[in-house]
Amino acid sequence: MGLSANFDINDSQNLVVVLEVLNLFDHNNYGGYRFVQVSSEDPNGKNTPTTFAIPQILSKRFFNLGLELKF
Repeated sequence: MGLSANFDINDSQNLVVVLEVLNLFDHNNYGGYRFVQVSSEDPNGKNTPTTFAIPQILSKRFFNLGLELKF
């Protein structure tokens, strides 16, 4: 979501202020999963592999603020 405002400083100068909110609702956006296989030894000496899916999370919520001065 983004908002912008335009301010006239004088006849030849203009200030533009831009505010953006990325990931507005702060959802966990997953770009995919990385699968990791771990082997562990049980008490009987047998190796049992276990696979874990680790999510690759995209950006959390953050804000951008931009200023532009036009002559």
